[in-house]
Amino acid sequence: MTAPNESFEILIVDDEPSLLDLLSRVSKKVFSEANITGCMSPQAALDHLSNGKKNLPNLILLDIDLKQSVNGLMLIPVLLEQLQRKVPIVILSSSNANQDIEQAYRSGAAAYTRKPDSLQEWKSYVDMLKRYWYQLNRLPFRDFSNN
Repeated sequence: MTAPNESFEILIVDDEPSLLDLLSRVSKKVFSEANITGCMSPQAALDHLSNGKKNLPNLILLDIDLKQSVNGLMLIPVLLEQLQRKVPIVILSSSNANQDIEQAYRSGAAAYTRKPDSLQEWKSYVDMLKRYWYQLNRLPFRDFSNN
């Protein structure tokens, strides 16, 4: 569990600006402890993570259907290597294809979730993220000074 006064950093990688905006707005209401950083491309996410270790995320939400040369499934191992597997990656996708789900887990994703369809479902989704990843789940102590 994260300390009550400690912020919870979430990195979202999705190429839809409207989704990044929606998640930021919903998160401020439901999960005020979260600081949301949105990246619209794999390269932007990698650049963000390499810009110092001060604000490394506690959690990464990753869309697999990025309209880039590198899709989300290809990005998972790269992120895990760069972060040395210290940050769980949760897939946030509109795909329900079994091969996508299997490949996500084989690539190292911690969870595979479907994108909600309505504003109320987004609020519930963020609330569940908060309850599981911030309150219930225990993440390793984030001392990155030895990296």
